[in-house]
Amino acid sequence: MQSAPSPRLTDEQLAAAHAPIDTALAVLAAVGTGKTTTIVARARHILEQGVPPDQLLVLTFSRKAAAEFQDRLRRHVPAAAEAATVCTFHAFSWLLIRHHWAEAGFEQRPSVLAAEQQELALMREAATWDRLAAVRHDICGWLFLCRSAAWPEIVATAAERHADLYGQCLVQALEAHQHGQQPGSQGRLTADDATQRPFTQLPVRLQLLLVAWLHDALRRRFASQSSGDEGPEGGVLELLAMADKQAPVFLKWLEGQKRRGCMPDGDMYAALCAGGKDAGECRERLKWLYRVGSAYQQELLRQHLVTLTDLPLLAKQLLARGGAALAWAQQRWQHVLCDEFQDTGGTSLDLLVLLMGERRSVTVVGDDDQAIYSFLSAEPQVFSKFSRHFGGQQLCLQTNFRSTAAICAFGGALLHGNRRQAHKCMLPARAGACPPVSVRQFHTAQLEAAAMASEVLRLWREEAVPYRDMCLLYRCLRLQGTQPHAPLMAALRRLRIPHVLVSQARLSEDPGVAALCSYLAAALGSDPAFRALLSLPHHGLGPEVCRAIMQQQAAAKLAGRAPPGLLACAERLCSQAGIQQEGHCQQQDTDRVSAAAGQLHTADLRELHRLVLLLRRVRASAGRQPLPEAVGLVLRDSGLLPWLQQGMAASPGSESGQEAAAFAEELPAPLRRALHKTQQLMEERQGAQQEASAASSGASNGFEAPALAGGTSAAAARGLSSSQQQQAGDELLQELLSRLAQDTAADEGCDGSEREQQQQPPPQQAGEGQQGEGGKQGAAPQSPGAITISTIHAAKGLEWRVVLMPSVCEGVLPLPLFTDQSQAAAAAAGAAGGEDSSEADYGACQRAHVEEERRLFHVAATRARDRLLVSYVQPPPPAAPPDPGDEEAEAAPPAYSTADAACPPQCSSILAGAVRRLRCQQEVLQLEGQLPEHGSAGTWEDSQPPGLLAHDRSSRSPLKAQQLQSAPKLSVAEQVRQKLAANPHAGGLGTKGGIAKAPRRPRQKVSGEVLR
Repeated sequence: MQSAPSPRLTDEQLAAAHAPIDTALAVLAAVGTGKTTTIVARARHILEQGVPPDQLLVLTFSRKAAAEFQDRLRRHVPAAAEAATVCTFHAFSWLLIRHHWAEAGFEQRPSVLAAEQQELALMREAATWDRLAAVRHDICGWLFLCRSAAWPEIVATAAERHADLYGQCLVQALEAHQHGQQPGSQGRLTADDATQRPFTQLPVRLQLLLVAWLHDALRRRFASQSSGDEGPEGGVLELLAMADKQAPVFLKWLEGQKRRGCMPDGDMYAALCAGGKDAGECRERLKWLYRVGSAYQQELLRQHLVTLTDLPLLAKQLLARGGAALAWAQQRWQHVLCDEFQDTGGTSLDLLVLLMGERRSVTVVGDDDQAIYSFLSAEPQVFSKFSRHFGGQQLCLQTNFRSTAAICAFGGALLHGNRRQAHKCMLPARAGACPPVSVRQFHTAQLEAAAMASEVLRLWREEAVPYRDMCLLYRCLRLQGTQPHAPLMAALRRLRIPHVLVSQARLSEDPGVAALCSYLAAALGSDPAFRALLSLPHHGLGPEVCRAIMQQQAAAKLAGRAPPGLLACAERLCSQAGIQQEGHCQQQDTDRVSAAAGQLHTADLRELHRLVLLLRRVRASAGRQPLPEAVGLVLRDSGLLPWLQQGMAASPGSESGQEAAAFAEELPAPLRRALHKTQQLMEERQGAQQEASAASSGASNGFEAPALAGGTSAAAARGLSSSQQQQAGDELLQELLSRLAQDTAADEGCDGSEREQQQQPPPQQAGEGQQGEGGKQGAAPQSPGAITISTIHAAKGLEWRVVLMPSVCEGVLPLPLFTDQSQAAAAAAGAAGGEDSSEADYGACQRAHVEEERRLFHVAATRARDRLLVSYVQPPPPAAPPDPGDEEAEAAPPAYSTADAACPPQCSSILAGAVRRLRCQQEVLQLEGQLPEHGSAGTWEDSQPPGLLAHDRSSRSPLKAQQLQSAPKLSVAEQVRQKLAANPHAGGLGTKGGIAKAPRRPRQKVSGEVLR
């Protein structure tokens, strides 16, 4: 394959690409300046200096960016495209953990847990057992036992020392236990039988109920002597129910801690406990959070699971140990290129620092003005931290090849007031006249939607702009229970304009793909995945089945033993019930498991046995057959497809090529993408095995060359033992789960979108023929495609000829800093440093939020190449009483309802500030409407909080800076007096003693339906 000619570079791009390769380099590239072209040229320059391609590592933020870079590298440097490693930070972290899982602390190769419901189930278990541990702590204190005593010893001591109390508790627990059993179930205990049995031989539910009643009774008896310092208040049953409600709060807090680079563990909890006992309620709550978070991480480790937020932290800990993993990584990669560096944070920078060691052959490229992922702990200051550690050069790319001069000027004006890493601007490379940025005001959302839809239709009919080259961008598609894009979508449907709604959700969040991942993960022994399967509706398994299986785990924990897996518990339950392959049932009440099986319906046991057999077959198939066969086995035999699409008939058994293709076409779009990724993985493994077998050493590029039976044909796998085949199949399933967890729908382009039903474009009027793209005048126009409706975050990295931004109002862009986030930040700061620290952190958090909203607006505006249309909804101000005889004014209906009069919609303060700065430049901006007044609720001024950077201060004149520093704060009354002094007519008395109205201005006629 011949390489494509290298694109011609500008001087600034050439300086960045040909900088010394052994010196750290930070390239700050403005929007549309060709940073991907520059970093590809940088990679080519490094390879031309004699660096082997397999020593080059390219890290990106998203899989889509990694695929784009791989494609460009394949076109311009084909010899290095396959040897170089191009991946995301998460994929790089997973690569390290997958190769060095034993050094990372796992007993076997882990799997990626991506389903939020499964994470919630694990957190719920951790919170529940933390509550039970606190209960055991209380009872041990009341009975003067060691705090580490097991439950059998605790219950036996309570029965010996407080026999009357224990007997009452046992009777009450037995009544509650029998009340929860199914009518007619066998194995009911009497009080005498329960008294004679040891604690370990009681049913698990009865054990928990007995512990609950025993704790409540002892607490009432010893309430006056108990200190209650760490024990929970209230009954155990209420506390266990509370754990259900608190699990989402715990999980959200833990995810935030991980994204900030902190993974709670036992050492952190011990250090927090050693900080003192008089720290107050906030510190006690923090100790509780760290304790539950540490238990959750221990449970993940026990079950050989990692979450997506765990990956960078585990990789950082792995490299920080300085063992074989660090030596392998440093020997494997000598030169590192990092794209979209502004989307990273402290953990990613730490990974680079550990990987490079004393070397400085690292290049990072990004734009601090496009840092819009603070909710993922991205830091705009990461470039400054990089320069402080690595030193080296810092270069800027400023020539914009994408947008017109008007769009570049408008995008730069949106960043006014932000703290920035370097002085850079967008210098348009496109010469010639260009349409100005259009900013329009509408009185209602319905008028705005109708006008925008009409403009989209006009652009297609009159200017021949295909729908696919237009985009509607929103700050968010859901806001406080509403959908801001709903009126516009309705208007597009009325005009039969095809449109597509882009989703940025992970592929694994789709219900069908989530269920598929649960089947594959449960086949590998994942307890959260198996629990998710038990709750799928098409299996018809009730809560009694799940309770009977989980009680076996609870019994082991109460007895102080290591709990078995849920799949093994289900197998044991089926075997004790006598379920055979044919499906008949025999009752055996020999132990607790058979007693639990006797309480279940035969149909439930048969369905459970069928599910267990399916999971065993899936795991065996992944080791002996190509991986798509194992995935197809799940889709055919699990009943998943009829549940997703009622009435779909899937024939069991193997299919021919045409039948398999038809079967794949019938699948929902997310499942088709999952099947496509399965095929891609199999092809990659086949290519890797061919390279490994061709190499004399049996390995290539320093990677392991494991048996890849699941990715090869059966003939190639005949030489492997059954254990090697099974290990290879497990590794393929784990890799597939990892890819499905990391991929988002946005990575798939238009295929990852929720597409509305395509409508034919409206017929053109006579004489409206236009020249299509590359077509001739009068020829049949090409299909215009569909207009994209997307959020700004999902549109990052993309571009369109025309971008429309509706509903740019205060409270939408910028979004307010929500009260719960502010209170959480203030509480965390108060726990660390007191009230003053809390106020300071809240102010810093508020300013950082406003700056990110400006960057978000900047990113949205610079998606446009040729045209940018921005609109906002703002009703007219309350008008003065109409003059007598003005029938038109008297008959005009109000622009908004009386209920909304207290807080009507209003132009965004960011937009208003940019418009006021550019209002005199007619070639840059065209305003159709009015901006809010200075004293409105959403102030248009870009307020400059204290603590500006040096270059922000220097941009002001000395006189203006002095005036800002010395200007005193005026009260509201004084401001009114000054306004009256400046405008005497506003405060003049009328003939009837009232304040005279300002003279009415003549009505301005505005073209179109803007102010109608």
